[in-house]
Amino acid sequence: MLDSLITFLWSSLTPYGTFKAYWNVEDTLEDNNVFMNFLFLDAVKPHLERYPRLKSLADSVLKATVKYRPQGDLWKYWVDRRISPDFDDISLAGIVLPSYGIKFDTSVVMDTIRKYTDTSRMCVVIFSDEESMRKRWCDCVVNVNVLRFTRDTSLCGFIRQCVRSPSSYTYLQPRGFLLYFLSKAYREGITCGIDVKREVVRFISEDLEGMDLVLGFAAATNVGLKGKRVKRMIERIHSRILSDGGLPENSYFRAPWDRKKYIFFGRTLPTILFLDGILKYYENRP
Repeated sequence: MLDSLITFLWSSLTPYGTFKAYWNVEDTLEDNNVFMNFLFLDAVKPHLERYPRLKSLADSVLKATVKYRPQGDLWKYWVDRRISPDFDDISLAGIVLPSYGIKFDTSVVMDTIRKYTDTSRMCVVIFSDEESMRKRWCDCVVNVNVLRFTRDTSLCGFIRQCVRSPSSYTYLQPRGFLLYFLSKAYREGITCGIDVKREVVRFISEDLEGMDLVLGFAAATNVGLKGKRVKRMIERIHSRILSDGGLPENSYFRAPWDRKKYIFFGRTLPTILFLDGILKYYENRP
C-alpha cells in the first residue's frame, strides 16, 4: 500500500517540484503552491530513514519548496501570485523547515503575527492584509497551526470555542481539519486543556465519508488510537484508491471573498493524509 501511495505522489509533482493542487487543468501556474508540500514534509519526517523512496521524494519536495522561500519567511499559498502572506502557510513553514535543519526567520514572522492578532477575540486573522483585519477573519484551523508554531497559549480560549463550534472561512470540512491539526498539536505536547483524544474518538464514531473519513483516520493515528474501528477506516479508504495509487478528488476549499467552491486540494491532499495515517499506523502496530 505504501509503495502505491508514494508512486502516486511522485507522479503528482508539477514541473516546479510542488504537488499538484488542481486536476484536469492545463495551467500549472495554478498548482505552484506550498501548502501540501509542508503537510507532506511534516507527515513523513519521522519515517524517512525506514523508507528510501519516501526520503528521496521528501528531499525533492524540500528542495523545490525552499527555492520559493519568501523574504522574512512570510509564506503564502501561491508562491508566484500577488496575494498576501497567510498565517496557515507561515506557521506550517515555521514548524516544518526547522525540523529539516533549515533556520526560520522568526523575527519578522512574530512581529507580523502580533500585528494581525485581534486582541478582543484573542485570535489571529487569516491573511496579513488590512481587509482581513477589518473583517476579523479568524479561522479556527489557521489558529491551531499558529498555536503549534508560536506556542502562544493566549490563543487557547478561541481554540476551545472552536472545538465546541468549529468554523472556517476557507476549509469546507472545518471539524475534520481542526481535529487533524489538533491531533498534530497533541503529539507535540499542546492541548489547550482540550481532551483531544476524546474529541477524535467522538468524531470517528460518526458515519464519515470522503475527506472527513481520511482526516478522521489521520487524526486517530496521531493520537495513538488502534483497534477494529481504525482498521475498518483503513479498509474503507483503501477500497476507494484508484488504479494509479491515489485517492479520488473529494476535498474542497473556498476563498473568504467568494462563496463558490474551488477544488484547490485535488487528489494529492487526501493521499498525503492517508499516507500520514498509514505511516503512524504501521509505527504503532504491536
